[in-house]
Amino acid sequence: MLEHPGFGTRRAVPDGMATLVRTHAETVRALPTDRAPVIVGYCAGGAIAHAVARRLAHTRHPPAGVILLDSHAGLMRRNDPRRLALMSAGAALPDDVVDQLDDSLLITGGGYARVLENWQPEPSPVPTLLLRGPPTPHMRQTAPDGDWQPHWPLPHDSADLPGDHFSVLNRDAHSTAAAIRAWLTG
Repeated sequence: MLEHPGFGTRRAVPDGMATLVRTHAETVRALPTDRAPVIVGYCAGGAIAHAVARRLAHTRHPPAGVILLDSHAGLMRRNDPRRLALMSAGAALPDDVVDQLDDSLLITGGGYARVLENWQPEPSPVPTLLLRGPPTPHMRQTAPDGDWQPHWPLPHDSADLPGDHFSVLNRDAHSTAAAIRAWLTG
């Protein structure tokens, strides 16, 4: 798991996507493995995973694939309805999750919103899987007939998951892992 600068012990948010991608690509290249990595990103981290995989594709250490977990290409744009719905749904998260959030996390998230707001994915030769969760209850309440599915504008395989954006990594993680395993071995 790659720690994004600005979170945890690394406190400075990068000045742009190029710096962030270079940092993560160097970390992946330094991994002590003989096997090609699979880069995985969740939510807005899918944009970062795609960009890192694309950069690594043009080196001697190309990744075997990139997996986008409920990632949406335009998520960090200020007016993206999916972003707004996910942010407002965050207020209804369980107390044990909300208690882990502090001001520094929110400030860092705002820094990443700035870094990713105008980013557009560029074509990549790396095989890509987009795993999509169904709309959250908050999304359905906001616009019952809205198109809440994550969209990725470049070629990719896709699979739908049970649960929703907030459960694909915890309550429904077994289904997420099974979908990843099926794609990697299929």
